[in-house]
Parts: sequence; C-alpha cells; structure tokens
Amino acid sequence: IGVDGPFGTASEDVFDYEVSMLVGAGIGVTPFASILKSIWYNSVVGTFLCGPEALAKVLEKKCAKYSDVDPRKTKFYFNKENF
Repeated sequence: IGVDGPFGTASEDVFDYEVSMLVGAGIGVTPFASILKSIWYNSVVGTFLCGPEALAKVLEKKCAKYSDVDPRKTKFYFNKENF
C-alpha cells in the first residue's frame, strides 16, 4: 500500500489574505461553507448600499435584526448613499 499525502485544502490559506474571493460550484461549495461560517462568527460586517431609499429602510432593519448585541458576535454596520 502506498500513501501519498496528507494534502491540505485549496482554501487552507484563505485567512492569510486581506481579501479572499471564494468561487465554488457543485460539490465545491461544501468546503467553503465552513469558511463562510467562520467569517460569520468573526468579522464585523460593513454593509453598503447605494440605491433607493425604500431598499435602504429594509436593509437597515435587516442589519439591526441580524446583528448580535454580544460584542463577541457578528455585528452588521449599515452605510448608505442616496441620490
């Protein structure tokens, strides 16, 4: 029996970058689910909108609804620009 490996995943260095782009299709989505979950439980999230006021009201409510009051959890900061 020959064993070759172990091999790391293609995304094992994802947090070594300031910005990462995840592209997964089909079964390739599965490995990225854990990365997205990690981001969800870490990074403060800046939410930005440049669009109509009606959408801004809805998005601002959703940011407030899904922000956790616990400072160790996810917090969404809403930013908008209307013309």
